[in-house]
Amino acid sequence: MIELRSYFCQTYYKHEYYVHKFQDLLTWKGDFDELWIYDEQDAIEKFKELIQPYNSKNPMIDTENDNNFIYLCNYLNDIGYYIEEFPTFLERPTERWDLSYDKVRKKIIERDGYSGKVAWADRSVFVENLKFIKKDKHEISDDVARTLKNVSTRSAEFNNMTFDEQLEAICNSIEYLLKPHKKSDKFIVLDYSDTEGYLSDEVVKDYRNKLECFRHSTKDDLSKRKNYTDEQKDFLISYGLVIIDYVSKKTNNNLGGNI
Repeated sequence: MIELRSYFCQTYYKHEYYVHKFQDLLTWKGDFDELWIYDEQDAIEKFKELIQPYNSKNPMIDTENDNNFIYLCNYLNDIGYYIEEFPTFLERPTERWDLSYDKVRKKIIERDGYSGKVAWADRSVFVENLKFIKKDKHEISDDVARTLKNVSTRSAEFNNMTFDEQLEAICNSIEYLLKPHKKSDKFIVLDYSDTEGYLSDEVVKDYRNKLECFRHSTKDDLSKRKNYTDEQKDFLISYGLVIIDYVSKKTNNNLGGNI
């Protein structure tokens, strides 16, 4: 769980626009100023909820949440997201109402080619379908990118996946590369001697076993996932990509032997 006002205080200074426009939020003591999120997907859902057209039944809309909106913008921008329909907004946010009404309305008019009133329902659907894309954080080869996309249940680009999806894709990719024969339970054993001891069959097995909880959805697996922080997940993703890159090159060169 992450509290976004605290996150803002710890990270806003990294982004010049936020320093210039929103430094006063450091001392804000108003109501509705504390906002907790579970993970980045939860942040995206709350962001969309905040910019939905006004609805008195929605407490996020029916209260003053302008500060929380900026905290969400800062968080999503800081971890590398942008909105496909409004590519620079998270880097240089204006006001919640400006995005929720003015910018969304103009974008719908441009898309549909008409002028005049935009229906409440059209704005609501548009907001719900906003595409949040994570900038390419991990540089990966074309071969590795194809493998990761192929094992994705929704054929997603790796850098557009959530942390949990990335870890699931990495775990599935390792099995895909080391277990090429579907009818066999046997994995390929590679020669890791050129890694100076940093990789071995046992290391790869242990890593893959740790990620099993991201492949399944039992109560026990979901509980295990919660024990990982975003920072730990980010490290495991970077480390996993090293493993996949190495294994991919070895298996493509047929340097392994069946157990």
